[in-house]
This record gives sequence, C-alpha cells and structure tokens, in this order.
Amino acid sequence: IALVLAVPRRPSRNKWLVGTLLLLTAHPVLRNFADVNLEGFLIAGVLISLYAFHEKKPYILALGILIAGLKPQGVFLVFIIMGLYMLRTFHWRDIGKVVAVCGCVFIVTMLLWGQVWLESLTLLPAGISLSASLADLGLSTIGISIIRAIVVLVSLIVAYRGEPTLDRAKVGLLIAASVLVAPYANGLSLVTSLAFGGIAIFMSRPWLGIFVFLIYNLPYVQALGVNSFTIEDSLYYMIIQLILWSILLVDVYRDNQPAKRERSTLKEDIQ
Repeated sequence: IALVLAVPRRPSRNKWLVGTLLLLTAHPVLRNFADVNLEGFLIAGVLISLYAFHEKKPYILALGILIAGLKPQGVFLVFIIMGLYMLRTFHWRDIGKVVAVCGCVFIVTMLLWGQVWLESLTLLPAGISLSASLADLGLSTIGISIIRAIVVLVSLIVAYRGEPTLDRAKVGLLIAASVLVAPYANGLSLVTSLAFGGIAIFMSRPWLGIFVFLIYNLPYVQALGVNSFTIEDSLYYMIIQLILWSILLVDVYRDNQPAKRERSTLKEDIQ
C-alpha cells in the first residue's frame, strides 16, 4: 500500500499507472517483498511526515517521524531539512509538540533497548554505502570521510535553497544521499530511493525515469544466468545510487532557480 501511495496521481492517470508498475516490479522492491524488510514502514513514515509537514499537523508529524525512525539511516537528511524548514514555517508551540512526543519516545526506547541497538550497529557490514564500496577500492578512511562530507553538504545546501517545501525530487535527493553516507545500508534500502527519487524523475521526464529503473533492474539479467554478466553488489549499488543522486541534485538545483518549473507538493499529489 505504501508503495502505491508513493506514486503521485498527478499529472496524469497513465503516468500513475506506468509509475506504479515500474515501482512494483523493480528488482529491489521484489527482493524487499521476499525478505519481508521494513522499507514499507519507512516509506509510510515519510509519506505521513510529508503530509503532516505541509498541513502543519504536529502530532501526525511526530507519528510519521517515529515510524520512519525504524530505519533512520535511510532518511536522516530528510528530517534535518524538514527541521530547518520548520524553524521557518512552524509556530514554536507546534515545534515543541513534535520535539516533546519524539523526544519522550526516543528516551524511553533508548533506555530500554539503546545499548543492544548500539552494539548491534558495530556488527553490521557497511553494505552498499560509500564506506563499503570505496574501501573495497582501496581508498583511505580520510578520503572516504571527505567524499561523504561533500555528499552531505552539497545535498543539504542544494535542498535547503528555495522555498521551504518538500517535493518528491527533493525528498528523493535527500534519501539517496542518506543511503550513500549512512554507516550501514543494504540493497533493500534502494526501495525507498526508487519510491521517491526514481518516481520523481519518471514523473518529470519519463524516458530518463525508465532508464533509472532499468539500471536498478540489471540484477534480473544476472538472475537469468546470462554468461559473463555478474554484478558486484556493493560497487554496483553504490554507482547506481550515485547516478540517481546526481540526476536529482541537478533537478533540485534547477528547480530552485528564479525561473524554476513547477513541481507539485505532496498536498497537491494526494488531491
């Protein structure tokens, strides 16, 4: 359900149908179904948060943040920008409500399970993040840290410029960047990137969006047993995440220019 809701119903019904088909048949999505991962909850949490942010409903926003917080490594940059926007557009009383609800839940859960959770992070492999892939290529720890910092800073600066709204392209950019720089992210984290970033590209430029979905679906070719076709998971997924991030970075940067084109917000998408 969350995946279907992630596809905007505008600008046309045909685009919605094709976008939904592309998303539901994407290789990372079917892998997510098979592995019963938490990406559906993550997408639902982001959607709820975006709706509540645009409608200025603090308690619903807190609920969305807490749901998305089940996998914070995949969306943390979204909520950094959302928090900065809230300082510009929300009343302090409403900000206090969001902080109070999220803070209370965070404190209680960390007291109960925080130590176990933090210890488990040290046991997880780096997965598909920049840390994993660049380390495999022999890049130094300092070099990897510099690249990660550049991705974070560029993403935040480009996303923050312009109007304090969160459209699909901007959210997709921040999710793609979050996955790239996270201390841990596996291949299933690509589902959320596609649900927001891939779909945003398809809705604005269908053929480029189809290309994006094709490169995410290359593992189907390997699954068919085609000779001489192999995919090194961490490097392959890092490269396609960088491609998605780069396309969205350009799109969001252009949208923030004075002559930017119109993009619908989530509020418009659900009407």
